[in-house]
Amino acid sequence: MQEKRRSNMKYLTDFQQFADKQELNFHVKRHLDATTDDINATDRQVFKFIARYAVKYAGASHLKVATIAEYIERTDRATRNILAKLERLGMIARVSRNRPKTGGRGANIIIIKPFLELETSEPTSGLTSERAEADNLTDAKEPATNSEKEPLRKLAKNNTFVTNTYPTGVSTYSAVKQAITTFLGEDSQPTISRLYGVYLGQTKPLRATEYYSTEGKAELISAVITAIQETFKATKRIPIRNLAGYFNGVLSNKLDDLMAEAMQATGL
Repeated sequence: MQEKRRSNMKYLTDFQQFADKQELNFHVKRHLDATTDDINATDRQVFKFIARYAVKYAGASHLKVATIAEYIERTDRATRNILAKLERLGMIARVSRNRPKTGGRGANIIIIKPFLELETSEPTSGLTSERAEADNLTDAKEPATNSEKEPLRKLAKNNTFVTNTYPTGVSTYSAVKQAITTFLGEDSQPTISRLYGVYLGQTKPLRATEYYSTEGKAELISAVITAIQETFKATKRIPIRNLAGYFNGVLSNKLDDLMAEAMQATGL
């Protein structure tokens, strides 16, 4: 019964935020460090509890309010207030999910959000030690990775598509991280967080639609990867003082191209 329940939760792959457990732990620790003065011990307990259930699909969990409430020994109402507080602070996001057979409201999908750096010049030399320190925040076993390949359409400048490949089930965050580290190397976490935050903000309405949350997800990944590539290539030609701001403009143009092509395809 337990194995069947686990297999039925593969939909959480669509909400995965991080490449692996280590990446999740890094962001969990940064959230906790940044909100020391904003949350109390119970709030922290809830956040860590969510994180422990968000390991297999790094950053995504499916938890009932009653389950959390029982763990912290609080009422459902008090627990909802804590979740709302964590959401206001940008630590989590909640996604309502209906039961596929009965149609009623099920437990929320709770997402651990990537920590977005506020400073533009944060040193990166301490990131390795911070990751090591964060490794013990969750205690579930890291899932094995899938090595199968699937085609991914990459949007080119002339609005035609060429083929690229990523591991099956790759998360957008993982693809963004891979693209940025190609240009900056491994010590690029602040930039990864900032640019991924721009992506989340710009694509929120699209990701809420049925198409772009399922089969159209690859097109969004194509757009953001192309925008990253063009942004970093531009840094070799011109001085860019605000990388996130420049990327925001490039990504906006890519998404406009994507929407224009979709409208043309449907005859609008």
